Amino acid sequence: MAEHELWKLRETFESSSVFSGLVDPDLDWILDGAETLQFDSNDVVLKRGTPSNHVLIVLRGLLEVETEHSRSGTIAMGRIEPGDLLGEIGVLQDAPRTATVKVLEPSELLKIPQPDFLALLVAHPALAIRVLGVVTDRLSRLTDRIGGIEPRPR
Repeated sequence: MAEHELWKLRETFESSSVFSGLVDPDLDWILDGAETLQFDSNDVVLKRGTPSNHVLIVLRGLLEVETEHSRSGTIAMGRIEPGDLLGEIGVLQDAPRTATVKVLEPSELLKIPQPDFLALLVAHPALAIRVLGVVTDRLSRLTDRIGGIEPRPR
């Protein structure tokens, strides 16, 4: 990976509410096993029900998370921006994807394999707690949306 690409990745991690605070050796370790992916508008990045074998970190672009509700149909769960994490629920549960993620504008994502992501969480309990915060926030927002309650402020 070129030096300017590494700098951009490090900058994204440092500005991320989840990944800020990781030191260079940890970032190097993540990047060694990671792959950068490019997506165009309207591409589906993750599909509900498919295997969860990796997480994604948004480096550039804008995406939307959707799920299906038996009575309400498709529910938009929220938008995902640079620095945000995707696919963590299925990876943590070792279960299929819980939502579909579509690209709203051309995006660049970092793909981290499940074993690498889980090893990172074991090595960094503070990171695991921040990821848990992301998961609980998303589940709370979905519960509010399904119940017709105004979403809680972040």
